[in-house]
Amino acid sequence: MSMAARSTNSIRGNHTTLVEKKPSVDFSFAGLIFTCMMMLMCLAAVNSQVNLIFGVFGLMVGVLLVSALVSRAVLRKLRMRRVLPEYLVAGQPAFLQYEFSNQKRYLPSLSVTLGEISASPQVCSNWPQP
Repeated sequence: MSMAARSTNSIRGNHTTLVEKKPSVDFSFAGLIFTCMMMLMCLAAVNSQVNLIFGVFGLMVGVLLVSALVSRAVLRKLRMRRVLPEYLVAGQPAFLQYEFSNQKRYLPSLSVTLGEISASPQVCSNWPQP
């Protein structure tokens, strides 16, 4: 994945990092189970040639596609900006601010999770997990 990042200075002297990256959608364990059940339903439909099982398989595919489309629509036009403090000291904890703006006209962005990835595991060890 390519990610373009640039650092800019604002009028007050705060450093802001703008990250432009296409949002990724995670595949959860429940999604894996649903996909396995969907493949088993496809296999059962093809082997038995029962129209009702084909219908259930089609409904499962439809639910998966609608879920993917809605999750993309929720993340579309959602902007996030990380505002760094004026001074940072290496090795010391710092408070970062995040500003979210939803630029969609009608659709709200619900259940969005933000996480930082650190190079050292001890920095993120006490963060709450989603």
